[in-house]
Order: sequence, then structure tokens, then C-alpha cells
Amino acid sequence: MYLKLLTTDYATTTTNGILILIMLLICAAGVYCFYHLIKRSKLNKQYIEESGYKVTDELGDLKVDKNNSVWWVKNYFGEPIIHNFGEVIDYELVVNDNTVKGKGAFSRAVAGGLLFGGVGAVAGASTAKRVTVVTALYINVYLKDGTLERINFINTATKADSFTYNTMKDCAEKASALFTAMIADNESKNASPASTISAADEIAKYKKLLDDGAITEEEYNAKKKQLMEI
Repeated sequence: MYLKLLTTDYATTTTNGILILIMLLICAAGVYCFYHLIKRSKLNKQYIEESGYKVTDELGDLKVDKNNSVWWVKNYFGEPIIHNFGEVIDYELVVNDNTVKGKGAFSRAVAGGLLFGGVGAVAGASTAKRVTVVTALYINVYLKDGTLERINFINTATKADSFTYNTMKDCAEKASALFTAMIADNESKNASPASTISAADEIAKYKKLLDDGAITEEEYNAKKKQLMEI
């Protein structure tokens, strides 16, 4: 009987010892991970500063440096993924199950009450059914290399009349406006060189006609002036 009790006590002590050891290992792992997260965060901040970038706009997970025309978000490991304004070709904003593609569509939808209505509740674009909880609010940004970056504003159930929701909605609206401006600027820059080259080619063509005696100098100058004004 005594031997049986002794064996039971030993087994209990051993089990408790193993449990304590496991708990200590879990705590140690937690401290280790926390330490490296802080260290990584400091390194990320240092990297941004050494790159000469300074945040001019901070909208949820989105950081923007308008002076250097760059923006960035952090990946799963907390590392900044930096993009130039010129990389953006389109974006879409998603609210719950409602997707609105970019270039100002979000602002128009808001004005039309398709997404945000009343006290800030989200209404389904197709069913016009008003809900009072937002479970997802994010922007997908499409880039020239065929990839996309997701910028999260809300990813847990949030009441549509809460301070958090209104704050994140405001961030999403401002981010939408920024990406709309980036896309418009990129399209303008991409269109300008083609127009310039075309005008230059036309002028060269008419200069050759002038040199060949096919047109008069007066006709050449008039055509040149016309092309330069396009």
C-alpha cells in the first residue's frame, strides 16, 4: 500500500514538473517573440529613417510620404513594403461584401448612400439592406507588376456607430482619395510622352517635306505651330 502511494505521488510530482516545464518554455518563447517583435519594429523604423522617408499621412496601416512620392504597409512579419506612387494602376475598396473599384468610385458611392448611410451604417450595394456591424473594411491596391497590397482598416466586428468605425471610415476615404490622385497622375504622365513624341515625329515629317520642296516655309511654320499647341 505504501509503495503504491509512493508511486502515485512520484507520478503526480513528475506530471506537475513536466507541466511546469512546459509552461516555462511557453513563457520563454513568448518573451523571445515579444523581444524580437520590438527589435524588428525598431529596425523597421530605423530603415525608414535611413531611407530618408518621413510620414506625411498615416491612415490606419497605410503610411505615406508625399515629399518622396512613396507609401508603404507592413507585411506579416512587420517589415515595411515600400512602393512608389507610380506603381499604382488601380484600387478597390471592400466593405463587408460590397466591392467598389477605384478612381473615385468610392467617393461617389458614399455620396450616393450605397455604402455609408444614416449614422454610418453600411448598406448592401445590391440589396440596399442596412446593417449595423462592419466586419471588414480594406483597400486592395493593384500594382504594375501584377501584385496587390491589402490595406486593412477594420478586420473584426465593429459597430457602425462606434468611434473606431468612424475613425477608420475617415482613413479609408482619405486613402481612397490619395490612390485616386496617384492613378490620375500616373495616367497623365504616361500619356504626355506619347503625345510629345507624336508631335515631334509630325514636325520632322513636315520639315522633310519642306526640305524636299513639297511645301512652302509658310505652310511648314503654320503646321509646326499647330502641332506644338496640341
